[in-house]
Amino acid sequence: MQHPNDLKDDAYRSSRKWLQEAAMHKRERVRNVVANQSIR
Repeated sequence: MQHPNDLKDDAYRSSRKWLQEAAMHKRERVRNVVANQSIR
C-alpha cells in the first residue's frame, strides 16, 4: 500500500506538470495573438 505522503507527492507533481503545460500553452497563444496582430 502506498504511503499517504507518496499519494500527496504524486498529486502535487502531476498538478505542477499540468500548471507548467497550461502556462506553456498560454504563452504560445499570446505569441500567436501578437504575431497575428503584427501581420495585420
